[in-house]
Amino acid sequence: MAKTTRMLMRRSISTFLQDFHHFTSTPALFALPFALSTLLSPPLVSSSRFFPLLHARLQALLFASGLPPSSRLFSFLTLNLSRALLSFVFLLPFSLSSLLLSKAFVIRALFPRHATSTSSSLSLSDHDTTRKKPVFFSWITTLNRLVATQFCNVLVVFSINATCLSLLVACFNALDFSGLSYSENTLSGVTISTAVVYSVVAANAYVVCHLALVVSCVEGRAGFGPVLEACVLVRGRRRAALALAVSTNAALAGVEAIFRRRVVRGYYYYGRVMSWPVILEAVLISYMYSVVLVVDAIAGCVLLEGCGSGYETIGRERDRRRSIFGKGESMEMV
Repeated sequence: MAKTTRMLMRRSISTFLQDFHHFTSTPALFALPFALSTLLSPPLVSSSRFFPLLHARLQALLFASGLPPSSRLFSFLTLNLSRALLSFVFLLPFSLSSLLLSKAFVIRALFPRHATSTSSSLSLSDHDTTRKKPVFFSWITTLNRLVATQFCNVLVVFSINATCLSLLVACFNALDFSGLSYSENTLSGVTISTAVVYSVVAANAYVVCHLALVVSCVEGRAGFGPVLEACVLVRGRRRAALALAVSTNAALAGVEAIFRRRVVRGYYYYGRVMSWPVILEAVLISYMYSVVLVVDAIAGCVLLEGCGSGYETIGRERDRRRSIFGKGESMEMV
């Protein structure tokens, strides 16, 4: 598993570095609005006037469900659920536009022949018709598929969170009906068990949803079909995919920490006034975040290449492009 993970990481970084000037220009700029909104969402959500209202509603809901309000888990859940819901609403327009544009550019650059066809089962005449379409309509079709698949990913994530929360409520209700007291050890055991189960399920869901977007763009399908195929493809390399996801998310978390340290603290240091040094530093750190997002998209393509069959390899496609256009030419956008 460790050898496979290292191979996927090296392949992702190698692919990024060999076309460094392409991946750090257009796809990184596409992802910049999403990156900036993601980095700004924690302070904006915490200071929003909707935050205390939603927090109070969730407290009432979880209290009515049977969770003990005196436990640390109760306050932790209400606080983080409020932040997560408001952040989701704030980031949804950017995730459906900026992020998907960046991912589409990366995927179509690494799998150009597959990304321009609607399905691997099309006939030759269908392929010819697809290639004759203008580039603009081809991009619109690709984005429509990615948006539909992203909505399905959102439904999957919401279902997983609702299921885990329901199981947690059921555990506390079972303890209540059995007559056991809410001792500190009991609450700690339930909390740790829930956290472990949720972490494993959420990590697998992240890998599947991330791979589903790549499958949707490569195979020209949308909806729950790419999600189901991603579940099948990732089975053989689940641990390697999880390790790859942990690595990229750790890099994203590191950039977020830099943003909080340099920009958010700088904003309060200058008396809540956005000075030019703070603004420039915010843009630079956001660009760093968008570059990591591009590397994450490349890692998804490399993972699909390792999991699936019938895809033209990334290395072979890169060699084909360079043999036709030369090393100094721009990456072909089909």
